[in-house]
Amino acid sequence: MSLNQVTNIAEIAAALATVITLAYLAIQIRSNNNIQKAESRRSVLNHSAQLATAIGQSSEASDVFYRGLTAYCDLKNSEKLQFEFMFSVLAGHCSLAFTDWKLGFSDQDSFDTTSRDFYRMLKTPEYRVLEEAWSYFRERFLQAQK
Repeated sequence: MSLNQVTNIAEIAAALATVITLAYLAIQIRSNNNIQKAESRRSVLNHSAQLATAIGQSSEASDVFYRGLTAYCDLKNSEKLQFEFMFSVLAGHCSLAFTDWKLGFSDQDSFDTTSRDFYRMLKTPEYRVLEEAWSYFRERFLQAQK
């Protein structure tokens, strides 16, 4: 075998190794993306569960949240602050779901479910008061629904 033939065989082997390496990296990247999507979904579900648990375990928190949705103007200042905190956590969760969907970390069904639940709360009798406070989130979700 001549040096030329050995060089050609070495170049072919190097090209093959490069192709195999690129294929392996593509598989790893796809796998990592799937892991990121799963983590994102878990994060959103965990966030929802924590909020639901916090509101559900405390009759006072449940009462304040319900009255905030139905009679916000009748809340005491401390209750308004408590309601706004709970509502901001929910709005943040919806914003996270929206961002994850736009970045491709979650599917549209997941975002649609989250935004539908959030939008249903915005249709309460005190909607006009909440609309002023949360118009930023409302506009983002209404645009995403189209």
